[in-house]
Amino acid sequence: KLRSARDWESFVAQQRGGSHLQPGLEHLGHPAGTYLASVHKHGVPVQFDDEPWTLERKDEAAARGCHHSARLHAEFIAQEMIEFAQDGHWVILPYHEVRSFPETRLSPAQIKVERDRKPRFIADHSFWGLNEHTLPLAYKDSMQFGGALHHLLYSIRHANLAFGPVRVMKLDLKDGFYRVHLRPRQALALSVLLPEYEGLPQLVAVPLALTMGWINSPPTFTSVSETICDLANHSLYKRHAAPHRLEGLASIQRSEERRVGKECLRLCRS
Repeated sequence: KLRSARDWESFVAQQRGGSHLQPGLEHLGHPAGTYLASVHKHGVPVQFDDEPWTLERKDEAAARGCHHSARLHAEFIAQEMIEFAQDGHWVILPYHEVRSFPETRLSPAQIKVERDRKPRFIADHSFWGLNEHTLPLAYKDSMQFGGALHHLLYSIRHANLAFGPVRVMKLDLKDGFYRVHLRPRQALALSVLLPEYEGLPQLVAVPLALTMGWINSPPTFTSVSETICDLANHSLYKRHAAPHRLEGLASIQRSEERRVGKECLRLCRS
């Protein structure tokens, strides 16, 4: 598919499809609107403050390969990457197919073993200094380290008890990073070396979206999620949501439960 495509950008568009972000984000009336509109149109930029890698440096990195932890989980990584490729999040290519692109840089694959969960695939973009030389083009203000507990306790303390007891819910968005696309050609700089597989050349996985391991992934993703949060909260402050279509039925059921409860209490007392 790569060889038959007109260029790399066409190949990427064929593999991953359109953006998950909506058009017209520049009209949101939010500080991040213009930035997110650029991400929708072009993808997340991947730029560095040092010189592009030479062919010799690429070959040295390719010869060293991935982390030992990745080799120990080679079969798991193969299954994961096939699924990711089918979903349009990554493309898997022989190293020699991406070697000549000036933008190509390499990072070793790594596995993080977690208790009672399946292993986690990580792109170690720090090993050869990619994170160190990445330009901080994402909104760092979207990352709020250290204040979560304070904000949570404050919100619970000052909640209006007229609406009932406070309930706290934590959500984890599946493949959240993969919903934010990278700029197609610059994505080559975040290529990851996979373990060696018998009968195959050295394989490289090229991400088409944010990776777990790149320094700009968290602030970029939270720029999206925090903007959604801001807009939702602003909307809720302006108006109350319309009653649920089953609210009437629920009210009747609650009234009946209260009536039965009072009758049981009267009988017990008597």
